[in-house]
Amino acid sequence: MYLAKQNNLKGLFVKNLLEKIEENPNNEQEIRKAIEIGLRAF
Repeated sequence: MYLAKQNNLKGLFVKNLLEKIEENPNNEQEIRKAIEIGLRAF
């Protein structure tokens, strides 16, 4: 995801949550929804 490569708060947010998906793929849908909601909040 392009945003994860940006060096700003949005990028760090997305990168962190994508790492969480790698750690626990069972929660992928919930984490992707969190990314969507979080980006709207920015």
